[in-house]
Amino acid sequence: MEVRFKDYIKEQIEHRYAQPNVKNNGLESTFVPHDFASGRRNSRYCISPNLDSIRNSSKRIGFIDLCSMASIDMRRVNSNIKKIKKLDDLELISVGYGGFSINVIHFMYLLGLEVGEIKWIKKLTIYENDNISLTNAFRIYKDMTSIKATLNYTAHKFNLIEDDANIAKKIYTKDYYLNEIEITSETKVNKSDSFSAPSRKFFFGAPDFNTRKLLEDQAFIFTGHSGNEVDFWSRPIVDSDLTRETYGKIDLDYFFLNLVKSAEKMIEIFANFEPSELKKDTRLWRYNSQEETGI
Repeated sequence: MEVRFKDYIKEQIEHRYAQPNVKNNGLESTFVPHDFASGRRNSRYCISPNLDSIRNSSKRIGFIDLCSMASIDMRRVNSNIKKIKKLDDLELISVGYGGFSINVIHFMYLLGLEVGEIKWIKKLTIYENDNISLTNAFRIYKDMTSIKATLNYTAHKFNLIEDDANIAKKIYTKDYYLNEIEITSETKVNKSDSFSAPSRKFFFGAPDFNTRKLLEDQAFIFTGHSGNEVDFWSRPIVDSDLTRETYGKIDLDYFFLNLVKSAEKMIEIFANFEPSELKKDTRLWRYNSQEETGI
């Protein structure tokens, strides 16, 4: 049986997520407005492109408006991206391509476009060995109505990269999980690869405990979110604080605001930090858009 994402999300809205509106400073709940689900055509503000694709009765909040809501400093973003591009030494390794990485890479790409820059990262490598999960697709800031699934097949997550590949001069996608051999390979200098030296290499993501243990001595930024809060830790020690996980109910409005802000922070870190400056088991940044924006 083939399932279109558009049909899936409509069914989920109508039967699972329908709930009364919640007003915040004049804006109503943008993820699951009751009127949207019940078929009324009142105007609604909407962040999620997937919700917006079902019916055009909502007022889509565009990316630049999302940046304004998150108080993104575009002058600083512009300065940091141009610095990264001029240095031409940044290599990023995304450990997984899930809800955080898909969105933050996409938002970093969009921020680059806003300041007139593409291919400002020297090299991006993404490790992922999983297909798109329709149940998690609400967390992806991309229109997925063309995605199809059957009982035996769903498209690989790498199908979602699309234009985001233009964020880097060179992009590698590896259809398996990061392991010790790959970590060693990523940290070695290969003289035959013009993208290897000199470079500043950073790992980032929210891998499982075993992978995280392997990355304790690397320039690794753990990107966790819990509830409506996002947290960056450098080189976390696995047996220290196990609350740094991606657990909890997530309001997708705040989730998207958090990740736009995360993209801004990532760009700032990559522009101004050396990998050796990342201290072990240290919080780099915490952000809660619900608290910070008051929306």
